Amino acid sequence: FSAASRVRRAIDNACQRDEFDAAMEAFGEAAAPRSTVVLSAHSCNVLLHLCAGGTGAWTTGLAPVECVRGDRADEIVEYMTKHDIEKSEMTYTAMVRVKAANGDVKGALDVIASVKAARLVTKVRTYAPAIHACAASGDLDGMEAVEGDLRADGLLPTELEFMAMLRAYRAAEAYDRGFSMLRKMRTEIRAPSDEMSEELRAWFSSVPGWGIADEVSVGESGEVEAVLVMDEKRATFQLKAISVTEDERKGLLEAIAKLACEREAVEEFDNFMKWLDRKEGGMNAIVDGANVGMYNQNFSTSGMSFMQLEKVLQALRDKRVEGEAPPIAFLHQRRVENGPARKPQNQKLL
Repeated sequence: FSAASRVRRAIDNACQRDEFDAAMEAFGEAAAPRSTVVLSAHSCNVLLHLCAGGTGAWTTGLAPVECVRGDRADEIVEYMTKHDIEKSEMTYTAMVRVKAANGDVKGALDVIASVKAARLVTKVRTYAPAIHACAASGDLDGMEAVEGDLRADGLLPTELEFMAMLRAYRAAEAYDRGFSMLRKMRTEIRAPSDEMSEELRAWFSSVPGWGIADEVSVGESGEVEAVLVMDEKRATFQLKAISVTEDERKGLLEAIAKLACEREAVEEFDNFMKWLDRKEGGMNAIVDGANVGMYNQNFSTSGMSFMQLEKVLQALRDKRVEGEAPPIAFLHQRRVENGPARKPQNQKLL
C-alpha cells in the first residue's frame, strides 16, 4: 500500500473502533512538515467526527463535553484550509457539534452561517446540536430561535429535538410555551416512540391540573374511562379524531386529482369535480364502494358484493341525525355496468 492508502485505512479503522488516539496518530503522520501525504476530504471528515464525540456519543443529541476535542478539530480544519481540501456539510456539522458540546452556541450558529455562505444545503443535523445546547442550558429564547431557523430552511425537528425542548420547557415551568410546541409536534410526530411517550408522561405529570391515568379502557365507540388510583378519581370522555392540517389536506387532494387524471380521461374527472361543486347539502359520510364491496371476497366464486355495500350504507343511514346529508358511496363506472352489477338483485340495489 502507498503511504496515503495506509494512513487512510488507519483513520477509517480507528473511527470504526472509536479510537481517537490512533486516528490522531495517523493524522499527525499526514500533517508532519515533510509528509507527502495529503488526506482526502473523507478522511478529514472522519477525524472531525471523532473530535465531535464519535459514534457512541449521539444517543441524546449532544455529546458529553469530555468526549469532544475542540483543539484537535481546529487543527484539522486548518489543515483542510491549508491544503485546499473541500469542506462539505459534514465538515461544518462536525464543527457545530464541537461548539455546541462546549456550550458555545454563538460559535455553533456562526458555523451554521458558514454553511449557508458556502452555498451548501443545511440538514436537521446541522441545527440539532445548537437546539440541544440551548435546551440543556435553559436558553428557551435561543432554542426557539434556532428551531425557527431550522424550519425556515424547510426542515422539521426530529423526536430527539422535541424531547430536548420539552425537557427544557418542563425544567423552566414554561408550560404555555411547551403546549405551543406540542401542538406543532402533534401534526409532525404521529406515532411517538417509547422514549417520546415517557417524556410526554413526565411533562403532563408536572403540569398543574394535569395527571397521568393508571388505568385506561377504550370502548368500541371511542368512549374512554380513565382511573387515577392515587387521587381516587375516575373520568370518562369521548375520543376525537385528529384531523389532517390544512396543508396536508391540500396536498392529499392534489395527489388524488393527479392520480385520477393519470388513470382516467381528464374530461371525466373534470365532470366529476363539477358535479361535486354543484352538489348541495354536503356529504356527511363517504364510502369507498369497491373497498367495502370487495372486502373478504377472496373465494373462487367471489366478486363485488353489492349487498355487503348496502349493509354498510344502511348502518350509516340508521346512525344519521336528522338534517344531516345521507351517506354516499363512490363506485367506478365499470363496477356498476359489468360483472355482478348485471345480476337483477344488484340492479335493484343500484
